[in-house]
Amino acid sequence: MYSAFGVPHGWHTIRVRARNPAAPYGIRRWQAKAKFQNKGFARMACRTSKIEPTPIQPRLLAVKAAAAYMGATVWAIRQLAWNRELPFCKIGGRLLFDRADLDHYIDMQKGVA
Repeated sequence: MYSAFGVPHGWHTIRVRARNPAAPYGIRRWQAKAKFQNKGFARMACRTSKIEPTPIQPRLLAVKAAAAYMGATVWAIRQLAWNRELPFCKIGGRLLFDRADLDHYIDMQKGVA
C-alpha cells in the first residue's frame, strides 16, 4: 500500500546527514537503504512497529484446555472430575480446573508429591 506521495505506507522520511555529511536532506528510508547498504551503514529501512501486550494466561482452564494441558482426552478429564479425583470449580455451569491443581495431580500420579 502506498500513500499519496508514492512512498510505502508506514515508511518515513529521515535525515541521514548526521551520519553522512554528503547525503541530501529528506532522503526516504528505502532510498537510504539502497544508497548506503554497501557502505557499511546500519540498516535504515525499518517499519514502524506496534508494541503488542503479552497475552494473559488464565489461571482456570475449561475442560478442553485442561485436556490439552494434560495430554488427555476431554472425557478422561470429565471422569476425573466426576469421580472427585481432580479438583474443579463450577462457574456458570462450566467445569474449570486450576493449573496448580493439574500440576499437583500430575505430580501425585508420578509419586513425587
